Amino acid sequence: EKNIKKKIADLTVIIMAGGKGTRMKPFTNVLPKPLIPIGGVTAIEKILNNFKEYGLKNFILSINEKSEIIKAFFHELMGKYKVKFVQEKKPLGTVGSLKIINKKYLKSDMLVTNCDVIVNFDLLDFYNFHKDNKFDITIVASDKKYDIPYGVCEISKDGTLKNISEKPSYDFFISIGFYLFSKKVLDIIPKNKHFDANQLIASAKKKRFKIGIFPIRDDNWSDVGQWSEFKSIKL
Repeated sequence: EKNIKKKIADLTVIIMAGGKGTRMKPFTNVLPKPLIPIGGVTAIEKILNNFKEYGLKNFILSINEKSEIIKAFFHELMGKYKVKFVQEKKPLGTVGSLKIINKKYLKSDMLVTNCDVIVNFDLLDFYNFHKDNKFDITIVASDKKYDIPYGVCEISKDGTLKNISEKPSYDFFISIGFYLFSKKVLDIIPKNKHFDANQLIASAKKKRFKIGIFPIRDDNWSDVGQWSEFKSIKL
């Protein structure tokens, strides 16, 4: 247990905080998304505090939009968190900025998360799952149920009704924007290009990287980057 905690403490946590936060306007017209207030602290503090409970201390923040405000905020916290900044010169998508990170700084795997994802599951379980299965990429996925409040029509090409389902429910696993990457994942990210997580995963799959899904319950995370969830956050 002690050794596992030591290993997880070597992880570098990379928080993608360079987005425009368009879903949280008008708040993000003024302040960057990581500074959204949640229960007396900001979203970024909530995320960092969660990681610190596991002994994690190597933090990198990828910034772009309103980056000087984020830097000033951390300066005001007087070194409460040891954070390195990676500055995008242009928007590089959800994972493109990982290419800027100096590999020498990475002691082991990277824990990569969006700055609007608040999680409440055991990170040691997650880490062990990644390591025990020798995955290159592990994606956290939540079970989501969608209820369609209408009759859903299935039609043939000529417009004939095949079937109608009354108010069906669908279950999906959705990626929440929280990952564990091995260092070699950095090699497949293009330099200075807009590159999203789905492109990275498709490219990794093509190169036969081993990719795992770590399933969590829907109540084990919150997306504070949209108003409906922000208002009802319990984590």
